[in-house]
Amino acid sequence: MASDAKKILFDVCGTLYRSNTTYDFLKYYLNKNNNLQYLKICLLLSLPGKALVVALSKIGWNLPLREYLVGLLKGAPKEEVALEAEKFVKEILCSKKIDRVHEVLKSASCEKKEIILISASIDPVVKAIADELGVSSFICSTLDVDAKGCYTGKFSIDIKGKKAGFAFENGCIQSEFTTVFTDNKDDIDLIELCETSFVISKRQNVNYWKKKLKPYPNWQLIHV
Repeated sequence: MASDAKKILFDVCGTLYRSNTTYDFLKYYLNKNNNLQYLKICLLLSLPGKALVVALSKIGWNLPLREYLVGLLKGAPKEEVALEAEKFVKEILCSKKIDRVHEVLKSASCEKKEIILISASIDPVVKAIADELGVSSFICSTLDVDAKGCYTGKFSIDIKGKKAGFAFENGCIQSEFTTVFTDNKDDIDLIELCETSFVISKRQNVNYWKKKLKPYPNWQLIHV
């Protein structure tokens, strides 16, 4: 699988792990450090909370949920968050691995392929994942830090929906030598730039992906 690729890009959430790693980490961190904020995130990520956000958007009140939840980290020390992210990867994500994709990553690493994690998840989490997997290169969304070394609650760089552009700018794309693994419907432009794509798909999304991937010659679905 992907044996001819010189560069292999791996999405993270839903591809390497059955997790929205940003939201799961925020819950993990706030549960240990701020009970009120933890209650907020649990309510907003519950089914009734999500339904409320959708209902409000229909009457013109759009709550940018992801930005709001990242804002709950405002004032958190960067070093403290980094340590908690390492614990999160070891304690929580270890049980959420998608084994088939991890096996590919491990094999590619043994073959000395260039592995790059590319994720819209936040940088303390992606860095901790990269360290755990022994991957030296990653592209992700970056949180803003103030002069005191604390998070401002805002993004300094957000790559959500823009992975292909960031990958190209960082020299991660050599179309005839690049493979991508992803489950993300927003990554179709990334798939378009790569020679080969492996799409991790739940049963309910198989027909969607078969139709979407039809224009591209080298793709394969991995069912999870």
